[in-house]
Amino acid sequence: MKVVEIFSSIEGEGAFMGLSALFIRFFGCNLRCAWCDTKESYDDRTACEELEVADIVRRASERPSSLITITGGEPFMQRDLLPLCEALLPLKRRIKVETNGTIFADLPREIFFAVSPKPPNFRIDRRFSGRIGELKFVVDAPLESKHILAYRDEIKRGAKVVLQIESSKKESLKKALLIQRELLSARLEAAVLPQLHKIFALP
Repeated sequence: MKVVEIFSSIEGEGAFMGLSALFIRFFGCNLRCAWCDTKESYDDRTACEELEVADIVRRASERPSSLITITGGEPFMQRDLLPLCEALLPLKRRIKVETNGTIFADLPREIFFAVSPKPPNFRIDRRFSGRIGELKFVVDAPLESKHILAYRDEIKRGAKVVLQIESSKKESLKKALLIQRELLSARLEAAVLPQLHKIFALP
C-alpha cells in the first residue's frame, strides 16, 4: 500500500473533532479539486512508503489514540483497504475512512464513513446509501444548498451534515452560515465547523 505518512495529532474536522487521532494518509486520488489542501497526496514527486497491511497495523498498535483516520488522497484506490480495516478492528478504536464517495468497497459495518461529495460535477456511489456517518461539504464558491439537498434521503437515514469552512476564510464562513439557514428552512440540520488543526497549527 502506498503510504504518504502516518502521524499522530487531533482530529481537526467533522464529527470526531478534537479527539486524539492516528492518521494514515494514502497516496493517489481520482479527482483534482481546486481547494484540495493535500495536493501532495497525488503529486508524483511525493515520497511514499510501500507498506504491507501488517506493517501499518504494527505502527498503529504502537501509537495510542481514540480514533484511526484513514485518508488520502482517496483511500478507496488502495487495493488492500478491506484487509487493512479488518486487521485494524481488533485494536478496538474508532476507525474512520475519509472519501470523496466516488469509489466504493464493502468495508466492515463498524467502519465510519466520512463522505465528502464534490458537487456539482461528481456524485457519490449509490452503494454508500445507508452507510454514511457524515456528509462533509467544503464551503467553496460552487457549493449551494441545492447540492446538499440532493442527499436529503441519506441525511434522513442518519448522515450528519458538516459545512467545512475552507481554510477558515471569512467569506467561506459567511456562505456557510447562509447555507445553514437555507437548510434549516428545509428542516435539515448542518454543523458549521472550522479546521481545528489549522487553527492550532497542528499537522
